[in-house]
Amino acid sequence: MKIKLNAVEFDVLPVPRQLRAALLQQPSIRPGILREVYVHTRAEGGKTIGPTSPQGGVMLPNGLSFFVPKAGSADAPEIAEGPSKKMSERFIEAVGARDMRELQDAVHRLFGASQRALPINDFAALNPVADWRLLMGTDFAVLQLVNAARNLSAFVIVPAQVGFVATVTEEGEGLPEVMATKPGLLQNQPGFIIPPSTQPGESARRIALEQRVRELAAALDGRTPAELPADDPRQSESQRLSVEWAMLFPRTGAQRPQQPAASVRRA
Repeated sequence: MKIKLNAVEFDVLPVPRQLRAALLQQPSIRPGILREVYVHTRAEGGKTIGPTSPQGGVMLPNGLSFFVPKAGSADAPEIAEGPSKKMSERFIEAVGARDMRELQDAVHRLFGASQRALPINDFAALNPVADWRLLMGTDFAVLQLVNAARNLSAFVIVPAQVGFVATVTEEGEGLPEVMATKPGLLQNQPGFIIPPSTQPGESARRIALEQRVRELAAALDGRTPAELPADDPRQSESQRLSVEWAMLFPRTGAQRPQQPAASVRRA
């Protein structure tokens, strides 16, 4: 897959597991993996934390990162701060953006911005008997944009799946009775696939997903997920990837899109 930012062409490539893990631990990305998105108190009611869409859903922005690994750190990649900063400056200049914000806007137009309605009604029984909060975990697709001829590279981090868990922050009168009638309430963890909102976003998600499925299959070494211990994290990873695969690779197939492009817009 290829894209264009202004007139500069980039290959969209999958990211190996070790590098993906290192990217997701960068300070600008890590807070998005698990964050508080809603709080409800008996005194003040409920409120959403963070930016919301006009429809009331929580926004799921894409991330953009510049990560040049230190030499010799391939097995456990570490960022080389100076070269990474220089790469970001060269990248911004090459595509004709004034700053990182303009570049991010162009990336968002290509890969799409997502939102997700919060499943607060699933936990409404807690409202009169407890203060509680809703945490959202996000699983990301990670892609690399590469122009080898100009030695340009950037990483795009795209929300792929979200899951929610509610935790009680202060117990109130009546909570034991509610939990007795709804014993699985706090074990309920609704999860959702984030549908791509653009064709480039869908194609990129497929590239990232194929890479993760290949790597998981290699790690299983011929075993099926059902043969793993119940507490092996690859069990849940396999389930998540299978559900996303069913959405991104429908049996009817999809036509190959034309090369997508985005311009850097001046205010």
